[in-house]
Amino acid sequence: MSIDTVTHGMVLYTGVVKNGTVQVGSAPLNGPNANLTTWSTPPALPLGATPACGVAVSDHGNQISVETITTDGTVYRTFCDFANGSTPVDCVTGNPGWTAITNQPARLQSGAPPFGTEEQQRSGDTGPTRSIKVVWEPYVRRTS
Repeated sequence: MSIDTVTHGMVLYTGVVKNGTVQVGSAPLNGPNANLTTWSTPPALPLGATPACGVAVSDHGNQISVETITTDGTVYRTFCDFANGSTPVDCVTGNPGWTAITNQPARLQSGAPPFGTEEQQRSGDTGPTRSIKVVWEPYVRRTS
């Protein structure tokens, strides 16, 4: 999961990643609906893209710029229209969808890979590559 916010005028814009999907919300900062967030889901990432794992939102002058990074390290960008009066942020109408940025960040072979998403490698290891799968199950304590 990931979250980021930016303010434009009297509206707070929030980008979130939950279960690999990006959503963008808008909440007026004053008035009768102050702090009531309305969510918009941009079009799906391109076919074949891995799930989103991070998000950033910024004021792009006439739109909200939304960038996401996927679990394989690819960065995509899309835009959303500002909220206007009672109309919430709109990430669908007129939106061409996600576009991979032109110069992608380097994929480094050193350091730890993203948690639970890629194979871990040891330098000098000539054996087969190994992967780690982590399953998290919540512990619920029940009273007797």
